[in-house]
Amino acid sequence: MASYPHEIPVLYCTNNKLTLFLVLQGKIPKKNQVLDREWDADTLPAVLTAVKGAAGSKDLFVLLDDNLSYVLQLSLSKEDAKKREKIQEVATKAVPETLDSLDWDYKVVDTKNKSGLSSVIVFAPVQRFWNVFKSAMEQNKLHVLSVEPISVAKLRHKDPVIGAAMKKDIHGKDEEVLNIEPTLHKKLHKNMWPSFFLTLIAVSLGVFMGLFVYKQYLNTQITQREVVTQIPTPVPSPPSIPSPSPLPRDFSVRVLNGNRRQTLVRQVAASLEQLGFSSVSAGVATKSGYQRTQIIASTSIPQFIVQSILDALLILRVTDVEILNTSLGNDITIIVGG
Repeated sequence: MASYPHEIPVLYCTNNKLTLFLVLQGKIPKKNQVLDREWDADTLPAVLTAVKGAAGSKDLFVLLDDNLSYVLQLSLSKEDAKKREKIQEVATKAVPETLDSLDWDYKVVDTKNKSGLSSVIVFAPVQRFWNVFKSAMEQNKLHVLSVEPISVAKLRHKDPVIGAAMKKDIHGKDEEVLNIEPTLHKKLHKNMWPSFFLTLIAVSLGVFMGLFVYKQYLNTQITQREVVTQIPTPVPSPPSIPSPSPLPRDFSVRVLNGNRRQTLVRQVAASLEQLGFSSVSAGVATKSGYQRTQIIASTSIPQFIVQSILDALLILRVTDVEILNTSLGNDITIIVGG
């Protein structure tokens, strides 16, 4: 786990927007919004690339809007509260989706109830969002330290963003920690192993019996000397796979010094490399005296790629920027002026 002595990056997710905050720790925590971007399934990988650059780290705390989460509070016997498979069985009846073994979690919050029941909180992200989000995270090699909904984060602080940054129960026993780590797959609860082995034995027996029956069938066919004309089964055409959205690594960027600001040129180049642009070169413009910074890009380059460069410049306090379009090439040129 990364150490954050000063600021903790918290990514707040809604169904169409990602907002990145840096939370300053202390007696009176403070948050600072550093990025706010709309997203869809096509642009999410590039948006997360911009998030990683703005956060200055690949480690994030993720806060989900309540409409992207299922949160249940169950009352179970103390024995059932220790069994992950039993909790999953009960929760599945209340959640209108199939709960994947690794994409939900629970925490026992009250074991001293005089009624003999334990109070259990269950949390699961909405699958239509979670599957897209996990895939884009893997593309950007981002590491999520914790994922939780607003309603849970508010239990620590009235501001859920600050509440998410205050989360300490990240690792521990299954029943003591409410957390989903998509890039560190949690081991299944030990009580699930007997079911796993029983399933494995049943599958093995099924395969053995299938092979035995098939061998008997072949022997019968040879004895009877029957000739069977087989009609070839038509092979279905593979489904069309949409072309993946372009990523920053698909474009080359030249950063040119247009007004004797060599240090800033190096900072811009380094920032773009952090965003994922794999081919970044620095140089000097053919003339000096540029009063404004210019981004020269082909009209064929997606707007969200250009926007990610604007975000990187904004973080470096380069605000006077002019965008010039060209119809040639697939490269991007940035002339640093000002």
